[in-house]
Amino acid sequence: MATTTTTVLNDGPRNAVIKLTANLDPSDYENEVVKVDVSTLSPNPGDGAQATNVSVLGIMFSTTNVEVELQWEGQGNPIFYTLPSYFAHKVSFKEVGGITNDAPSRTGNILLTTKTRTVPSLDAQYVITLWLKKKYD
Repeated sequence: MATTTTTVLNDGPRNAVIKLTANLDPSDYENEVVKVDVSTLSPNPGDGAQATNVSVLGIMFSTTNVEVELQWEGQGNPIFYTLPSYFAHKVSFKEVGGITNDAPSRTGNILLTTKTRTVPSLDAQYVITLWLKKKYD
């Protein structure tokens, strides 16, 4: 049985930090599961505006026995980053202003799909931290 958590580490007027964790049994897979729902992020305290999108400023992750795809929710749910199996890494996109969802019919939400396992009979784990900048379109 899968054990997954989404923890909001910081949710300020401009930025949010979200931590995703999972322990997956061999039969568990996640398919386009909403992991970041922008409608649940705190509104801008200045004018009460709700975030409509986010850009990803950074990702830190560790995966064990599972490949993970991060996707934008929108037409076709495009993949914006793939986290390889048995890998740990930290990447920053600040220099380019972040990765932004520009898919048609976008919602601003971030989805997660687990893919191939190196050893199909073993449990799998991931820990992912996302640094996000809120957008108020």
